[in-house]
Amino acid sequence: MVLASAAAGLAAPIGPVETDVHDTERLVETTTTLLRQGFRARTALHPRQVGTINAVFTPTPAEVAEATALVRGFTGDVAVDRTGRFVDPAVLRTAHEVLARATPPPPDAPPG
Repeated sequence: MVLASAAAGLAAPIGPVETDVHDTERLVETTTTLLRQGFRARTALHPRQVGTINAVFTPTPAEVAEATALVRGFTGDVAVDRTGRFVDPAVLRTAHEVLARATPPPPDAPPG
């Protein structure tokens, strides 16, 4: 799903529900896996899951700062950041995705 969405130029997909609404540890684990796999969010089956899902998908201040510095410092097609990490358009897209997850949409924004 993630690869097909990217190939089609679509936003990353939303992950499926976790059916065990009482196992918070499993919810954290499976939601973290979905984030690493490239999903942009996850559907909640029960209201008690929302806080955990939001916590996993919301970037930390350090992640936002790193993504911001990377986006501001990128001036060409390929570069090396201040830490010596290779930066190409794919790395830059990831930084933009982190920043998008850090900025909630306006309340009247359509989904997706």
